[in-house]
Amino acid sequence: MADEQQNLGSHTGSHEKKDELVSFTLKATTLWKSVSGILLVLLVASVLTGGFSIWGGNAPTGAAIAPTGGQPSGNNFPSAPSGNPVISFDGVYSLGDDNAPVTIVEYSDYQCPFCGRFHDETFGQIKTNYIDTGKVKFYYKHFPLESIHPMAAPAALAVECAGEEGKFWEYHYKLFENQQSLSLLNLQKWAEDVGVDGAKFKTCFNNEKYSSKVQEQLREGANNGVQGTPAFFVNGREISGAQPFSVFEQLIEAELA
Repeated sequence: MADEQQNLGSHTGSHEKKDELVSFTLKATTLWKSVSGILLVLLVASVLTGGFSIWGGNAPTGAAIAPTGGQPSGNNFPSAPSGNPVISFDGVYSLGDDNAPVTIVEYSDYQCPFCGRFHDETFGQIKTNYIDTGKVKFYYKHFPLESIHPMAAPAALAVECAGEEGKFWEYHYKLFENQQSLSLLNLQKWAEDVGVDGAKFKTCFNNEKYSSKVQEQLREGANNGVQGTPAFFVNGREISGAQPFSVFEQLIEAELA
C-alpha cells in the first residue's frame, strides 16, 4: 500500500538494541512529493459501508460503473470518469490465466482494515471459484492512504521488493494475515520468513526502488475515480468496498454470460 525519515530500529527505545536491528529509512519527501497534493485531504475515513473512503462521506456500496458527477468541494481527487477506466498492466503482479474472460483489478492499502476484510472473507472464494478455474485474471495495485495509514506506503514498497525474488504473493498474504502487527521491523522479518534474501531486501527497500511504481498506481487509481479502499474494476465495472462474495459473483457471472 500510506513520511519523515524513519529508522526501523527507532521504536525500540534501546540504543544497544538499535545497533542490532536493520535500519530501514523512508524519505517521504522523495517518495510522495509528486502526490502530496492528492493525499493532502485524506484526513477522514468513512467506514460505514465496508471501505475506507477519501470523500469524507459514505463509501458507495454495490457493484456499479464508477459514478459520475462533480467531486465534493475541497477534495483534490478528480471526478470519476464516465467511460471505461484506463488501466496499465505493465509490471503488475497477477494471478490466473492470461486468457481468462474476466479481469479484476484491485486498488488496495495494506493497512486498511476493509482491505484486510476482503482478503480474509472474500478473496479466497474468488480464487477458488474463478481464478483457479481459469475464469478470472486478478491484478493487485497499490493505493496507500498515507495520511491515515502510515504503514501502507512502506508495506507497498516492501512487497515489491519481495516480488523481485519471486515472493510477491507469499509476502502479500503475510502482510494481510499480520495486518495488526505492521511495523518497519516486521517488514524485514516477514521477508525473511517467506524466503527473501534479507540483505537484498534491505537494499531494495532503503533505496526506495519501487517508489515510482507505487506513485504511478496511486495516481492511476485516482484518475480512474477510485474513492476509497478497497476498490475493484471487474472488466471495467467498479465495485467499492469490502463487499461480500455474492456481489462479485453476480458481476462475474454476468460478464461470463
